[in-house]
Amino acid sequence: MSEHTAEYFLVHPLMSAFAERNVQAIPLYYWSTREGSRMGIESGHGIEVRVAAMFPRRPKVSAPTDTLIEVKFNYSLFEAKEMGEQVGLPVFAGAPLASSLFDLNATTECGWFDLHRIPSPDEDVFCRIDLSTSPSTFYPDSEISPLSEEELLDRAMLDSELRTWQDWSGIIRKFKNHFNRIGGHFIFGGQYKPMYLVMISGA
Repeated sequence: MSEHTAEYFLVHPLMSAFAERNVQAIPLYYWSTREGSRMGIESGHGIEVRVAAMFPRRPKVSAPTDTLIEVKFNYSLFEAKEMGEQVGLPVFAGAPLASSLFDLNATTECGWFDLHRIPSPDEDVFCRIDLSTSPSTFYPDSEISPLSEEELLDRAMLDSELRTWQDWSGIIRKFKNHFNRIGGHFIFGGQYKPMYLVMISGA
């Protein structure tokens, strides 16, 4: 499956989990000429929000019947994490835990990862997951460990500053421009495209 397909299965559990905390989470695919346009900014006039970036990752398997999957975190994602730290944007990753495209459904378990948890590596990082157990088992020798859903929500809210949407729009634009320069290529046809979670408390 592609990262874009994986992304579809991350949105619902995230929005539902935030809603249980009385937080409205709006998933965005940010375009400077759409969400970041004058009208897009005016639509959020007077609203203070928190924002986090979420990179969808796809599970890698050797065969559709495999119960062992691997999630890869490319070096470029950790460069994005470093840029996020500079501008106050927390950066996470998520992956649906399934070995086959046709195992995906509304209740598919997801793995959540905080890229800030490990020092910036100089190569790709991997996590191995056994799907034969319930819940799935993350191998202890994996280079990055998962977050629980509760930990993810805590981190997203605590690590993101409360700002106006106009301020955040400028930060996201800066983040995207930097990542494009280092080779992340999120605009047309590029490989690594985060969604942005705009979080409004008490909505």
